[in-house]
Amino acid sequence: MAGHNASSDDRNLIDFRKTLERTYDNEQIKGDHRKILGIYVGWRGRSWSSRFSIVELATFWWRQSAGRRVATGSVRELFGRLRRYRNNRKDDAGEATVLVMGHSFGGMIVYSALAQSLIEAASTPPEEQVTTRYVDLVLLLNPAIEGARYLPIYDLLKERANLRPSNVRQLEGAMAPVFMSVTSQADSATGKAFPIGNYVWRWMQKYTSVEEKEAGTKTIGHINWFKTHNLTLASDGKYKIESLSQEPQPFWVVSASKDVIKDHNDIFNETITSFIHQQVFVQAEEAKLQSIKMRAKIDQKMK
Repeated sequence: MAGHNASSDDRNLIDFRKTLERTYDNEQIKGDHRKILGIYVGWRGRSWSSRFSIVELATFWWRQSAGRRVATGSVRELFGRLRRYRNNRKDDAGEATVLVMGHSFGGMIVYSALAQSLIEAASTPPEEQVTTRYVDLVLLLNPAIEGARYLPIYDLLKERANLRPSNVRQLEGAMAPVFMSVTSQADSATGKAFPIGNYVWRWMQKYTSVEEKEAGTKTIGHINWFKTHNLTLASDGKYKIESLSQEPQPFWVVSASKDVIKDHNDIFNETITSFIHQQVFVQAEEAKLQSIKMRAKIDQKMK
């Protein structure tokens, strides 16, 4: 399960910069000219650099526990500052779109830091739109997170769907998701190495159901009953996203085919980058719509 760090020549950091440049160029072409700000959070995810998976596996526990410590420290402070910036802009009827991405154990760090906010969003009453007070979208790529951590959200979403009247279902149809986990079917790191790395912990646990045991055994993206969408490559070479339910989903658990993401670290290829850009566009359009509504309310009060 390859790790990364904060060095200036880290491959993920280089690709992150290229993604920001491409996003900025797209904004110029569309004529929106929105300001683009990217923050890369690095940590010591790479203990040893090795081609051999057995060496990577040997450091599994250290990196997992280190990631959990990081999630409870400075990362939460950073997200708190981003929250204040985003909410101040929205309260002033401005447009602000905040997207947080995490990969592998970085995905676990993001999820752990924002878990409470995501649980609160999942518990939103059926008649209200699902949002979080921290960010507009949490996007995780091949996240190294056991399914048991996602179970509370999964249960809340099922309960919310059962309580939601049909007219609200139609209303939410165009709503942008607030959470998206994308895992490659070919990701052996989270599909095979992760369960092996957590073997001792799983052996010590007691489970009340088969589903709970599977959730404690596998990562989010490798549990079939969590899945909400399939991400594949269409015949024209572009990606295709397919919903597995007719119900709108504010939380997406996406299964990506091998031709979209070929392995654990293939997260900045042309196809997945286009997918990320589309999600940024959707969130930006949603922010613009909410800004228009907010300005209308302010103008109405001033009359």
